[in-house]
Amino acid sequence: MGAHSAGGCFRASRSVGVGVNRIGPSRTVLRSDEHRGCGLGHKGSARDSLRGTARAIREGGPMDTWSALQAIEVARAHLVDGRSLTEIAAELSISRFRAGRLMQAAREQGWVDIRIADPPGLDSGLSRELAELGRVHGVGRVLVTPDEGGRPALERAAADAIEDSAEAGDVVGLACGYTVNRVVSAIRRLPRSEVVQLTGLTAPGSVSDSSVETVRRAARMTEQKVRPVYEPMVQPTAALAAEKQQHPSLVRAFATWDRLRLALITIGSWEAGESNVFDAPALDEGLRQRATREGAVAEFCGHLIDREGKTVAPAVTACCLAVPLERLRATRENVVVVARAERSHAVVAALRAGVADTLVTAEGAARQVLENADRPGGRLL
Repeated sequence: MGAHSAGGCFRASRSVGVGVNRIGPSRTVLRSDEHRGCGLGHKGSARDSLRGTARAIREGGPMDTWSALQAIEVARAHLVDGRSLTEIAAELSISRFRAGRLMQAAREQGWVDIRIADPPGLDSGLSRELAELGRVHGVGRVLVTPDEGGRPALERAAADAIEDSAEAGDVVGLACGYTVNRVVSAIRRLPRSEVVQLTGLTAPGSVSDSSVETVRRAARMTEQKVRPVYEPMVQPTAALAAEKQQHPSLVRAFATWDRLRLALITIGSWEAGESNVFDAPALDEGLRQRATREGAVAEFCGHLIDREGKTVAPAVTACCLAVPLERLRATRENVVVVARAERSHAVVAALRAGVADTLVTAEGAARQVLENADRPGGRLL
């Protein structure tokens, strides 16, 4: 095929633009020469060719060079230039249906190649599969990050979820813990809103690197004052926890929970090294063991749940300075972050508990959740 074809109105080119393959053994395609008034704007020859093309499509016969060129031009105008088939059809004085048939022919001949790739730091396939599974439990969004991205990718995804969900005037609640601290460090901006702790401190005595500093950092972005809570989350007894909650500073801080609109929380397994409450020195050993016997498998913000998502061990929760579970359930958006695959059973329990609106987790944890899920009916085991 030479440099000109169809009466010299078209020339060969080695570039067709995004999403449209090059055709022929020489890997060249024909493109309209705008200076000669051909291509989509040359209506006479275009109409004749398109009629022939439509006939070839209907009869299953081969498309000649001109017909192939017209199909490619329609595909390029629609997919690369973003023009509607209606607009293209009007310019060629053909029906929208015929323009669609040309588009179909380009696809069937293998001249159109559309690829959708995951952006860095996101596994859209796993995200979609886990979201479908969790939708029955009220999960609106799932973000799954590839394991090779490590914690930075997970923290970035969670920070993006918070930035996307936050609205001016919100009360934003932050759980205590290392993961939440890291996520807040990754947040770049927040609208003017109020930031509050959801619990007392999980590591009292380390104020410079604690949830207090994390809440202050978030408050600086929102240009609002913050009421820090310096008391430990876990108290030795329920009576002492109740007494602490009557302190004026805590009353003022915790009063904002009634207006909670957005929360960032993490889920831990009810075992050593996985839950701040389980590891708290102040927690009575008898209560710890009783919670295990009662079937606790997961903990978040001082609330313990079993495999079915039902709350258990209220005696442990009574010892915690923490947001009530009913307030979390009433929050517009709870962003739940799970960093480790070992916590996949805790994820299932938390989803059943109805506290996750957005779930951010890593590939390993997502795969384990899916492996332990009951597909029929879209329900989790």
